[in-house]
Parts: sequence; C-alpha cells; structure tokens
Amino acid sequence: AYNLYLKAGQLTNQNTKTAYLSAEKVIKEAIQVDPNYSDAWRLLASIYHTGMYNFNIRSYEEGIPLAIQAAEKAVELDPSSGDNYMTLASLQYLDWNFEASAKNRDKALALDPYDAIIIGTAANITFGDIDKSVELLKRSIALDPLVYVNFYNLGFNYYKLGQIDKAEEAFETFITYYPNSQIIHYMMGKVRIAQGRYDEAVKEIELETHDFFHIYGMNFVYFAKGDKQRADALLEEFIKQYAASDPANLANLYAFRGNKDASFTWLNKALEIKDPVLLEALAYPSFKIMYDDPRWHEFINKLNLPENHGYHEN
Repeated sequence: AYNLYLKAGQLTNQNTKTAYLSAEKVIKEAIQVDPNYSDAWRLLASIYHTGMYNFNIRSYEEGIPLAIQAAEKAVELDPSSGDNYMTLASLQYLDWNFEASAKNRDKALALDPYDAIIIGTAANITFGDIDKSVELLKRSIALDPLVYVNFYNLGFNYYKLGQIDKAEEAFETFITYYPNSQIIHYMMGKVRIAQGRYDEAVKEIELETHDFFHIYGMNFVYFAKGDKQRADALLEEFIKQYAASDPANLANLYAFRGNKDASFTWLNKALEIKDPVLLEALAYPSFKIMYDDPRWHEFINKLNLPENHGYHEN
C-alpha cells in the first residue's frame, strides 16, 4: 500500500489531467490493499479535490461529497494528523461551510505549526486576505523550499496583488521544476498581459494544453490586444461551453471587459449555485473596477463570510 501511495503522489506532481486520472486509480488500489491507511484516504480526497477543481474530472456536485467523505475517513483513522484536518478544511471551504473550514484549518495549524504543506494549504483558506496568503506561503517556503506548488500559489497571489514582477519570478521558479504542468502557461500569459506584452501572451497561452484555461486565456489576451471581433467570438464560444458550470469565471471576463452589469449578473448566478471558484475569483484584479459600485458591497454581504474576511467592501 505504501509503494502505491508513493506512486500516486508522484503522479499528482505532474499536475496534468491524465496524471490525476492515473493517480486516482493507483491510490484506490492502495486503499484496497489497506482500507485503514489514513494517508491514502487523505490523498484520495486531495486527488478528488484537484481533479474536479483544476481538471474538471468530475462536477462539483459529484466531486465535493466524494472528497469530503474521503477526508472525513482520513480524520477518523488518524485524528492526530494536521494534514488530515487541513485537507478536510480545504474541501469544506469549497463546500461553503466556512465555519467548519476555519475551525479545521486552525486545528491543523495547532497540531502541526511548523509543517510547510499545512501552512501553504492554509494560504488558500484566508477568505480573501491575499496579504495573509502571501505571508503564509513565504513562511512555508522558508520551512521547506522543495514544496514546489507553493511557488505557483505565491505567484498567483502576487498576481492578484498586482505585484507582477514578483509573480513572474515565482512562476518561473515553479516552471523550473514542473515545465509541463498545466495551467502555468495560462498564468504566464496573464502576467504578459499585465505587462502589456500581448504577442508574448498569445504565445504562452497557445502552449496551454488545458482546454478550459486555453480558451479562457485567449479571451483575455485578444480583448487586451483590441481585437474585438476575435475576442467576441471567443467569448461566445466560452459562454456556450462553460457559462453554466463556471459563472464566476464568466463574471471575471465581463469585468475585464468593463461590463459591470453583465459581471454582476454572472456573480449572482455563481452565488445561486455556490460556485466553488467564486471565493477565489472575487480577489481577481479585474473586479477592482466594481469596488466603488454599491452592488459590490451588497454582494459581498450576501456571502455570509467570516467577520475578518479580506474581500474589498467599499
């Protein structure tokens, strides 16, 4: 079981849809060998999580309950593991169970306060406090610079803060270790757009093999380039394929285009279905144009977030 667990973990490090499908198969084999293997149940929960969130392997409706069930089994088998509580906290965050998520996040940090993976994961559960996310990621990297995903997450958070040079540096470090990772070319494309280097942005996003992030990224770059005809065609295609499943991301596209009314329409659709991407998306730079709109404050208040959340409210 242990060797199968290691193999599944190595597969997830490739960060591709194909690798995650293989990792799920392998970790389930490990659980068949040893049904009481807590670490294997935790890894299965994480595979379900990333598989649905990054690679659309399952719908959220199907994937979140499966992942929570696996994480709860891991906690049941080993309640002394901070990793188990943090995995469960991450999934409860996606499930909009904010109180339970914060409680289990804090439990994990109390159990293992110097664990780089736990600290890095906690950076994803800060309820919009991006400065706090950066602080946690930097602390995690200082403890263990070999947890390479932290460099990706650090770059993403620097991007949200508008610190583009720092974002580029962190992403390039991540690419050094995982040059074939999906989504990273999309993010490098977004960096190039922010730098006004549109032709380079096109080249980056053309390299993106993740279907969703390829068309999503092309939407941004062609609108930024001023190619309205191409951008409108891409938006129409994105709506056809992803509007029903990804309303928060569609709201982001409309915000990037400066269309506040359409963006609020899709934000509210995202809230209606409790789109798990919404909590991440609300910190995207595109939404800054909406901060002075009274509807923004009203919308944030409808989310029933913890009092110390970090989302802009003015």
